[in-house]
Order: sequence, then structure tokens, then C-alpha cells
Amino acid sequence: NGYSLISRVQNFERQYGVTIPAIALTAYAGLEERAIALNAGFRSHLTKPVDLAELTRSIAHLIKDRD
Repeated sequence: NGYSLISRVQNFERQYGVTIPAIALTAYAGLEERAIALNAGFRSHLTKPVDLAELTRSIAHLIKDRD
């Protein structure tokens, strides 16, 4: 699942000193689910069905934050 994945990504980040931003893409739209995803390490939380413009903005924001 996504939480196992983000945990592995975070371990990789710590081990290799890199940053890999991740977006949680989920059907769970509640505020609690959003908070859980962000606290788990996802940088953004989007719900399905995803609006392409919103996804594009989220990706652009993550790229901008890396620079």
C-alpha cells in the first residue's frame, strides 16, 4: 500500500541523502485521511478522480520546492 511505499521511500532518502517528493493519490477524501497521508510523509494529497490541472499544479509545486 501507499503507506508502506512512503516508508520505504523515506528510508531510501535517509540512507542516500536524497529527497523524493511523493503525492498521495487516493479515493479517501476526508480531512483525517489527508492528515494521515501528510503525516506519513507524502508532500501532497489528491483524491480520485484527479483533476489533471490540479495534478499538474501539485507536480509543479513539488518541483519548485526542490529547487
